Amino acid sequence: MDTAEVVERFVKRLSLYPYIPFLAEDELEGLFGQEVMSALRRLQDFARETNLCAGCGGKCCADVKCELYSTRFPACPIHELRPLACRFHFCPRFGDEHKEAIIALRDAYLGCFYTFDGMGSITGSHQARCLDTPPLAIFWPELSELGRRVIAFMDSGDLNLEEAQQAIRHEVLQYRKDHHAPSPK
Repeated sequence: MDTAEVVERFVKRLSLYPYIPFLAEDELEGLFGQEVMSALRRLQDFARETNLCAGCGGKCCADVKCELYSTRFPACPIHELRPLACRFHFCPRFGDEHKEAIIALRDAYLGCFYTFDGMGSITGSHQARCLDTPPLAIFWPELSELGRRVIAFMDSGDLNLEEAQQAIRHEVLQYRKDHHAPSPK
Protein backbone atom coordinates (compact mmCIF):
# COMPACT_ATOMS: atom_id res chain seq x y z
CA MET A 1 0.00 0.00 0.00
CA ASP A 2 1.45 3.35 -1.04
CA THR A 3 0.79 5.65 1.92
CA ALA A 4 1.63 8.77 -0.09
CA GLU A 5 -1.01 7.86 -2.70
CA VAL A 6 -3.61 7.21 0.01
CA VAL A 7 -2.86 10.56 1.66
CA GLU A 8 -2.97 12.38 -1.68
CA ARG A 9 -6.37 10.84 -2.51
CA PHE A 10 -7.64 11.64 0.98
CA VAL A 11 -6.64 15.31 0.71
CA LYS A 12 -8.17 15.67 -2.76
CA ARG A 13 -11.47 14.06 -1.76
CA LEU A 14 -11.85 15.25 1.82
CA SER A 15 -14.21 18.11 0.97
CA LEU A 16 -16.68 15.57 -0.48
CA TYR A 17 -17.26 14.12 3.00
CA PRO A 18 -18.18 16.91 5.45
CA TYR A 19 -19.94 14.36 7.64
CA ILE A 20 -16.74 12.68 8.81
CA PRO A 21 -16.31 10.76 11.09
CA PHE A 22 -19.48 8.80 10.32
CA LEU A 23 -18.90 7.27 6.89
CA ALA A 24 -20.58 4.27 5.29
CA GLU A 25 -18.37 1.66 3.58
CA ASP A 26 -18.82 3.02 0.06
CA GLU A 27 -17.93 6.51 1.29
CA LEU A 28 -14.89 5.15 3.08
CA GLU A 29 -13.74 3.61 -0.18
CA GLY A 30 -14.37 6.89 -1.98
CA LEU A 31 -12.20 8.75 0.51
CA PHE A 32 -9.35 6.28 1.00
CA GLY A 33 -9.45 4.18 -2.17
CA GLN A 34 -10.03 0.59 -3.19
CA GLU A 35 -6.75 -0.79 -1.83
CA VAL A 36 -7.43 0.51 1.69
CA MET A 37 -11.02 -0.69 1.58
CA SER A 38 -9.97 -4.12 0.34
CA ALA A 39 -7.53 -4.50 3.25
CA LEU A 40 -10.17 -3.31 5.72
CA ARG A 41 -12.71 -5.78 4.32
CA ARG A 42 -10.27 -8.70 4.61
CA LEU A 43 -9.67 -7.88 8.27
CA GLN A 44 -13.38 -7.32 8.92
CA ASP A 45 -14.19 -10.65 7.27
CA PHE A 46 -11.62 -12.39 9.44
CA ALA A 47 -13.05 -10.74 12.57
CA ARG A 48 -16.58 -11.78 11.60
CA GLU A 49 -15.63 -15.36 10.66
CA THR A 50 -13.72 -15.90 13.91
CA ASN A 51 -16.09 -13.87 16.12
CA LEU A 52 -12.98 -11.95 17.15
CA CYS A 53 -14.52 -8.53 17.76
CA ALA A 54 -18.04 -9.62 18.63
CA GLY A 55 -16.67 -12.07 21.15
CA CYS A 56 -14.33 -9.71 22.98
CA GLY A 57 -17.00 -7.95 25.04
CA GLY A 58 -16.22 -4.44 23.83
CA LYS A 59 -12.73 -4.15 25.29
CA CYS A 60 -11.55 -1.70 22.60
CA CYS A 61 -14.71 0.39 22.99
CA ALA A 62 -14.20 0.58 26.74
CA ASP A 63 -10.47 1.31 26.37
CA VAL A 64 -11.11 4.39 24.21
CA LYS A 65 -13.94 5.46 26.52
CA CYS A 66 -16.53 5.48 23.76
CA GLU A 67 -19.62 7.24 25.05
CA LEU A 68 -21.85 5.02 22.89
CA TYR A 69 -20.53 1.81 24.45
CA SER A 70 -22.50 -0.32 26.87
CA THR A 71 -21.84 -3.88 27.92
CA ARG A 72 -25.55 -4.43 27.30
CA PHE A 73 -25.25 -3.70 23.57
CA PRO A 74 -24.54 -6.82 21.51
CA ALA A 75 -22.51 -4.63 19.11
CA CYS A 76 -21.82 -0.99 18.34
CA PRO A 77 -25.17 0.72 17.72
CA ILE A 78 -23.64 2.59 14.77
CA HIS A 79 -21.35 -0.19 13.52
CA GLU A 80 -21.99 0.51 9.82
CA LEU A 81 -21.19 4.21 10.41
CA ARG A 82 -18.64 3.86 13.22
CA PRO A 83 -15.90 6.48 13.48
CA LEU A 84 -12.78 6.14 11.39
CA ALA A 85 -10.56 5.54 14.41
CA CYS A 86 -12.68 2.48 15.20
CA ARG A 87 -12.48 1.18 11.65
CA PHE A 88 -8.71 1.49 11.53
CA HIS A 89 -8.05 -0.03 14.97
CA PHE A 90 -7.08 -3.68 15.18
CA CYS A 91 -6.17 -5.19 18.53
CA PRO A 92 -3.34 -7.69 19.07
CA ARG A 93 -5.88 -10.53 18.95
CA PHE A 94 -5.73 -10.30 15.13
CA GLY A 95 -2.38 -12.07 15.32
CA ASP A 96 0.88 -11.96 13.41
CA GLU A 97 -0.64 -13.22 10.15
CA HIS A 98 -2.39 -9.85 9.77
CA LYS A 99 0.42 -7.66 11.09
CA GLU A 100 1.58 -6.39 7.66
CA ALA A 101 -1.92 -5.29 6.60
CA ILE A 102 -2.61 -3.71 9.99
CA ILE A 103 0.64 -1.71 9.90
CA ALA A 104 -0.04 -0.56 6.31
CA LEU A 105 -3.55 0.58 7.29
CA ARG A 106 -2.25 2.29 10.42
CA ASP A 107 0.41 4.14 8.42
CA ALA A 108 -2.12 5.26 5.82
CA TYR A 109 -4.61 6.40 8.46
CA LEU A 110 -2.01 8.26 10.51
CA GLY A 111 -0.61 9.85 7.35
CA CYS A 112 -4.08 11.18 6.55
CA PHE A 113 -4.63 12.32 10.12
CA TYR A 114 -1.34 14.19 10.40
CA THR A 115 -1.77 15.76 6.96
CA PHE A 116 -5.30 16.88 7.85
CA ASP A 117 -4.09 18.19 11.21
CA GLY A 118 -1.38 20.18 9.41
CA MET A 119 -3.95 21.78 7.10
CA GLY A 120 -5.03 24.09 9.93
CA SER A 121 -5.23 27.16 7.71
CA ILE A 122 -7.69 25.34 5.45
CA THR A 123 -9.80 23.28 7.82
CA GLY A 124 -8.86 24.26 11.33
CA SER A 125 -6.77 21.86 13.37
CA HIS A 126 -9.74 21.16 15.66
CA GLN A 127 -11.52 19.62 12.67
CA ALA A 128 -8.82 16.96 12.42
CA ARG A 129 -9.86 15.70 15.84
CA CYS A 130 -12.91 14.15 14.17
CA LEU A 131 -10.55 11.54 12.75
CA ASP A 132 -9.33 10.68 16.23
CA THR A 133 -12.57 9.83 17.99
CA PRO A 134 -13.85 8.27 20.22
CA PRO A 135 -14.05 9.71 22.73
CA LEU A 136 -16.63 11.70 20.81
CA ALA A 137 -16.79 14.64 23.27
CA ILE A 138 -13.67 16.10 21.63
CA PHE A 139 -15.51 16.53 18.34
CA TRP A 140 -19.19 16.31 19.16
CA PRO A 141 -20.03 16.92 22.84
CA GLU A 142 -23.78 16.74 22.19
CA LEU A 143 -23.57 13.16 20.91
CA SER A 144 -21.31 12.27 23.79
CA GLU A 145 -23.85 13.57 26.28
CA LEU A 146 -26.75 11.96 24.43
CA GLY A 147 -24.94 8.61 24.50
CA ARG A 148 -24.39 8.89 28.24
CA ARG A 149 -28.06 9.83 28.86
CA VAL A 150 -29.44 7.09 26.61
CA ILE A 151 -27.30 4.44 28.29
CA ALA A 152 -28.32 5.75 31.73
CA PHE A 153 -32.01 5.57 30.72
CA MET A 154 -31.45 2.04 29.43
CA ASP A 155 -29.68 1.02 32.63
CA SER A 156 -32.51 2.45 34.74
CA GLY A 157 -35.15 0.63 32.67
CA ASP A 158 -36.64 3.76 31.09
CA LEU A 159 -35.49 2.60 27.63
CA ASN A 160 -35.15 -0.93 26.36
CA LEU A 161 -32.08 -2.11 24.47
CA GLU A 162 -33.59 -1.59 21.02
CA GLU A 163 -34.86 1.92 21.86
CA ALA A 164 -31.43 2.92 23.16
CA GLN A 165 -29.67 1.68 20.04
CA GLN A 166 -32.23 3.41 17.80
CA ALA A 167 -31.86 6.73 19.68
CA ILE A 168 -28.09 6.72 19.18
CA ARG A 169 -28.36 5.68 15.54
CA HIS A 170 -31.01 8.37 14.90
CA GLU A 171 -28.69 11.07 16.25
CA VAL A 172 -25.79 9.96 14.04
CA LEU A 173 -28.06 9.80 10.98
CA GLN A 174 -29.29 13.32 11.83
CA TYR A 175 -25.68 14.52 12.00
CA ARG A 176 -25.05 13.06 8.55
CA LYS A 177 -28.24 14.65 7.21
CA ASP A 178 -27.31 18.03 8.70
CA HIS A 179 -23.99 17.77 6.87
CA HIS A 180 -25.63 16.78 3.56
CA ALA A 181 -24.73 13.10 3.57
CA PRO A 182 -26.70 10.65 1.46
CA SER A 183 -28.65 7.96 3.27
CA PRO A 184 -26.35 5.00 3.98
CA LYS A 185 -26.97 1.96 1.80
